[in-house]
Amino acid sequence: MYGVCFHCKNLNSKTEKIKNISLPNIDSFAVLPRGPCREFGPDVCFSAYHFFLGVALCVGLGISNTIIFRFQALRKGRVSRSRIFTMISLTYIPSSITIVYLNYFLRIKNNLTMISQILPFTSSWDFEKVRSLTYIEHPKYDLSIYEPFVGFHNIASFQFTLATLLLVIGAYAIPAISGFLTSRVIHLINDNRGMSLKTKEQSKTLAYGLACQTFLPVICYIPVASCYIFSQMTSVELLLNEHLLGILICFPSFVDPFISFYFIVPYRQALLGLFKCRKTKPLNIVITVRHLSKRNPSIVDSN
Repeated sequence: MYGVCFHCKNLNSKTEKIKNISLPNIDSFAVLPRGPCREFGPDVCFSAYHFFLGVALCVGLGISNTIIFRFQALRKGRVSRSRIFTMISLTYIPSSITIVYLNYFLRIKNNLTMISQILPFTSSWDFEKVRSLTYIEHPKYDLSIYEPFVGFHNIASFQFTLATLLLVIGAYAIPAISGFLTSRVIHLINDNRGMSLKTKEQSKTLAYGLACQTFLPVICYIPVASCYIFSQMTSVELLLNEHLLGILICFPSFVDPFISFYFIVPYRQALLGLFKCRKTKPLNIVITVRHLSKRNPSIVDSN
């Protein structure tokens, strides 16, 4: 689950190399590249944009899975291997399919009959139409500095509609589900009167970490989805969607590892000892994980 840290670094480096601006139109969606991918042509730029979305999807699912994993670990005590494998698969398979598809597309660009029925980003690419519509709808923009820019020429297509629907559902569902699970954890902890004060304090600290992880999608994913829907319905240009889309998608993956390092006590003490922020004694921890219920209140006992 903590492979999210590696995705964070990967996303940050990829963002710098394929930096782009998203510019919604009435019937199309332009992607204005700023990085050196323009030197390789529009096809590579658009493929890089899909790669970015695939990795971002992986990061978002990874963060949500860490919340689900911790909830199950606190509630049931131990998570089976099959369940862990399923959670990891649901995190990495969608983005892997997207990335593999990109390499496949670059090799057989004209043979997409079967793939177009499976993946959301497989509609035909008509960059000339995107450019002409963007110049017409944004006459005050100096778009020449982004040439040759790319984008989706028909946002009413089944593929783009499906992709947008999935992203919007994810933007609202991830914070809602994460918030519900976090509240359940805190509720179970508070209801266990027989839990020792030390154990309850440690359990609540972990629950507060879950709450912080839940707050990240709320402030990053929901505004992007809401602003996009508003922009498409009213044709009003919003700078947040144009310039901050990539940043807001990456931000949770950048902050999430630090939240884990702070709220998980062994990690925090190890980091403090590593950077010699304070003198630490050898850490001897005996951890007993048991099922969380009103009759068996102990989650983690540390000595």
